[in-house]
This record gives sequence, structure tokens and C-alpha cells, in this order.
Amino acid sequence: MDGDDRRATGTEPTKAQTAETAGENPPRILVLDDEDFLRMLFGKIISHIGYSVIATKEGSETLTEFERAREAGEPYAAVILDLSVPQGLGGLDIVAKLRLADPKIPILATSGNPQDPAMENPSDYGFSGVLNKPFRRDDLAALLKAHIPL
Repeated sequence: MDGDDRRATGTEPTKAQTAETAGENPPRILVLDDEDFLRMLFGKIISHIGYSVIATKEGSETLTEFERAREAGEPYAAVILDLSVPQGLGGLDIVAKLRLADPKIPILATSGNPQDPAMENPSDYGFSGVLNKPFRRDDLAALLKAHIPL
């Protein structure tokens, strides 16, 4: 395993590569979720669908990775943000900064609280769409494909 193939452990950004063939560059998705299991689940599902994914545990980490990728000329095609992260910055805290950096990028909100105002009116908060937790693979696939065609 090389340094670019980190897995969901601790707080470092994690990456689950698609089963890409040489020369292919699938669209990259950046995910923020504070729960280890959900980061792993997002990684497995998203890579199985055909995208490449990096998952972060806290919003400041997400912002750093987003900017690092842009500066490296490897921008993300979309971002999925957990709205609340008890031990740090959540999606609501960072969506405006991401939107300023890239006004057109799809930013998708995810939460276990469907009554959260950002989940009910995502565009009012800078989000392009929502994914309610718990979610099914097909729901995530449809949402991603609607915003980032393969």
C-alpha cells in the first residue's frame, strides 16, 4: 500500500480508489463524516459506483484537502458534507467557504435529521442536494449520477 492509498483510520484523510484501469481518472468526490463506519461505507459505495473518493473526519481537514487538491490541479467533482460534527467543523460550518472557492461544484448535505432546515431547503444554505441517513446505495448512486455523470 503506497502513501496515496490511505484507509479510514483516525483523523487523516482517507482514500478508496475505484478499480480504475491505467490512464483512467474517474471523477473525485470529497466526503466529510465524523463517523469511521460511515466514512468507510461512503468510500466503498462511491468507489464501487465508479468514482474516486477521499473521506475526512472533520471540516478543517476537509477544507485543507479541498484546497490542496485545487492547488495540485486535481479538483474534486463534488463534495458530500455531514451537517454536524460534534468534535469540530461540520458541513454547515464550511459550505460557504467551499462555495466561495468553487461556486459551481455540487455540494451535497447529509444528515440523520431530515427536519434540519438545511435538509429541507438545501439551496438556502449553499447545498446542491441532500442525502438522508440512513441511506441506501441506490439513493447515493442516483444523487451522485444526477450531479456528476460518469
